Amino acid sequence: MAKNPPNYRRTAALALLFSLLLVFAVGWFSHRAWGDLLTSFQWILRSQRIEREANDILAEIADAESAQRGFLLTHKTRYLEPFAAARAALPGQFERLKKLVADDPSQKEHITLLQELTEQRLRLAERSVALSQNGSRSDAIALVETDQGQDMMDKIRAAGARIIAEEDRQLALRNTGLLRQTRRYEWAASAISAVHFLFLAGVAFLLWRLTKMHNYLTMCAWTNTVEYEGEWISFEEYLHRRFGIDVSHGLSPVEADRLLAKAKERDAA
Repeated sequence: MAKNPPNYRRTAALALLFSLLLVFAVGWFSHRAWGDLLTSFQWILRSQRIEREANDILAEIADAESAQRGFLLTHKTRYLEPFAAARAALPGQFERLKKLVADDPSQKEHITLLQELTEQRLRLAERSVALSQNGSRSDAIALVETDQGQDMMDKIRAAGARIIAEEDRQLALRNTGLLRQTRRYEWAASAISAVHFLFLAGVAFLLWRLTKMHNYLTMCAWTNTVEYEGEWISFEEYLHRRFGIDVSHGLSPVEADRLLAKAKERDAA
């Protein structure tokens, strides 16, 4: 039974398809890694912004406290300008901070506590300022000397420190996760690229072998048969097995004329 001829076009098509799939896989991994990288960077920027907002709030509260003390010591109204500026700026700062941690219940609790303590501290400062402005400067100084304001400031700093410490913790986790993800995708992309390279090298080797196979044909000078895969077969069978070509027989015009002339000579004789 004749063997089916090798389908080189199908083999080449399958090789090309597999190569394209590997290229697609590398592209998909790269796209996925880039997306995760952008997401991680967004989280990192978010944490940095939360820390910056928290530090700005603490700085505003410190400025307000310094302005209060300066007014009580000097009774100069220009010291109240930083206090008024801080009083006006803090609500907006707290709103921005709350929006940044909208998906973090723990941080929302810390910020709510910080805002409550800040409001208490500002009201205490306003009381002392009002007493001083109304002529009760000694009562204002006595209120400051109770250390209520200092105790509140200690609580404010502790609340702010908890917010920043929590963001530092999350930032460290995200940086670790980002590094782990990046390495994982790098390994996967490298493995796929290596497989792709080996596959292409294998295809190149097979093509090279194909070009080396059957560069010459051994044909019997007496029977016109061909040696192929250890067998002596007709040339027509060889064409069928090797290239999938079916042969039909006919008569060339030259041979037809020769046979016709030979027949006429035989009839004339």
